[in-house]
Amino acid sequence: MTSRRATCQLPRDAQLQELGQGADVEKVACVSSVEMSVTQRFDNRSVTFSSTFVYTEPLMNVRTWIKVDNEYKQISCPKVISIYNKHMRALTA
Repeated sequence: MTSRRATCQLPRDAQLQELGQGADVEKVACVSSVEMSVTQRFDNRSVTFSSTFVYTEPLMNVRTWIKVDNEYKQISCPKVISIYNKHMRALTA
């Protein structure tokens, strides 16, 4: 079995960290005639999401704690992450 994202070249964590908190990169590819999106986001650490039904767009504004500035700020959040968070909250509630 081969990894579906083996050929998907995403930036290293250090590269995303240089862009700052809230940085994200999306790569879209067709795998076995199915369009697949891979989104890598850096918040406190790097996280990678793979999806066949939702992509980065539309971006939403969310309030988050920025450690460097020691305050809350509005940042953009990809749609794939907001859907993930919505369903994870439902599991832990």
